[in-house]
Parts: sequence; C-alpha cells; structure tokens
Amino acid sequence: MRVRPAALIVTLGGTVEAVDAVRVLTNLSGGGLGREIVAAALARGLRVHALVSVLAAAPPPHRRLTVERFTSARDLGRRLRAQLQPRRAGAVAVAMAAAVADYRPARVTRGKLSSTPAARTLRLVRNPKLIDAIHRWRPDAVLVSFKLAAADTADGALLDLAHRQRLRTRSRAVVANRWPSGGVHRAWLVSAEGVQRLVGRRQIARAVVDVAMSRTGIAGGGRASVRGGGRR
Repeated sequence: MRVRPAALIVTLGGTVEAVDAVRVLTNLSGGGLGREIVAAALARGLRVHALVSVLAAAPPPHRRLTVERFTSARDLGRRLRAQLQPRRAGAVAVAMAAAVADYRPARVTRGKLSSTPAARTLRLVRNPKLIDAIHRWRPDAVLVSFKLAAADTADGALLDLAHRQRLRTRSRAVVANRWPSGGVHRAWLVSAEGVQRLVGRRQIARAVVDVAMSRTGIAGGGRASVRGGGRR
C-alpha cells in the first residue's frame, strides 16, 4: 500500500551526541511540547510524521501518524532532508520543536574512554543549524521554528532574537520561550502579522498547527479519536 506523504513534520526531543561507545552529550528536553503539537495536528485531521529522539517518549500510535527515531543533530538532519526530498506532491509544514545540540564532540572514541585520568578535555565543534537548511531542501515548506533563551532574558531581547531568527530562516512563525519555563509553559508566537502571547503547551500547540494549516492550505481529513500527547 502506498503511504501518503505527511502534511506536517514534527521534530521532538533532544539530540544525542556520542562521546564514546557508552557516553553521550544530550539535554533535558523530553519532547512534551512536540507530542502536544502532534496531538493537536491529529485532532485537526492532519497526517503527521514525527521525528522523535531516541531518549524521548513517542506519541501514541495513530493511523495518520508515522514515527521515526533520531540520535544526533546530523542524523536528524539526514532524516529530515529525506522527508523533504525528493520534492513530494502537496504542501508540507515543519515544526522544529526538537532541542538540537549546538555542538558535538570533534572526535568520537571507539570503545569506552578510560576513567583513570583525573581530568579530561573534550573538544567540541559546531553542529549545522538545521533550521537554516529547511528551505534549501524544500523551498516551499512552511517552517515554524523555536527560539529558547535563558530565564533572565528580557522580553524585548527575546522577541528581538525571535524576529531575527524568523527573517534569517524564513520561518512563517517563531515560538519564543525561556528555560526553565516554570510550572506553566509560556511563549510568544512571532510572525509577520505580529506577536501573540501563549500560555500552556496546548495553546502553543494549537497556534503552531494553525500556522501550518493557514499558510499551506493544508486540509485535515477528519477529527482524530486520540487526545493528548503522552506524558507532559
């Protein structure tokens, strides 16, 4: 049976950068917001392809959902590019909710590094910015990117960072938020139309899906019977 291409691609969870055969560099992202976006998209009748970190919980199974696991930033990039190329029929939107490492070890050691030395120096090199590559891989893709800033970043500075990212990456919208977010996830949706304040993962997820559907003309295929997106 031929599988129809996804209308919305959602990346979620943190990348995993190998140090040696047993150690990795990663982050604290559990993919909760990404799972909420998947749930919101399915509830609107969309077909979704979820690229999920090997360390994150996958969204619950659904007939309009396909799940693919990723490890490192480069692995995520390869899998994301494969979903966007060769050019497939129909509109596609990408919600880049994954927490992608800015750096990776310059060298991965075969086997296990000895724990005998009192100190070690780990040299890191920069990972490619995947959000900067989306429109090289698929010029007509509708991109919703995410900007995470430190907790002490002022509102104006955070919105300025999001605005500059929107222009640089040609994102239709940027979800700007801080880490840690506290008990309630709060964010701003920054687009050419203005700035929208969002409170709670569910409201953020619905806003992301609204952008995907309104900017691509994607039409849903009926309401889903699944609610929620796994453990938050």
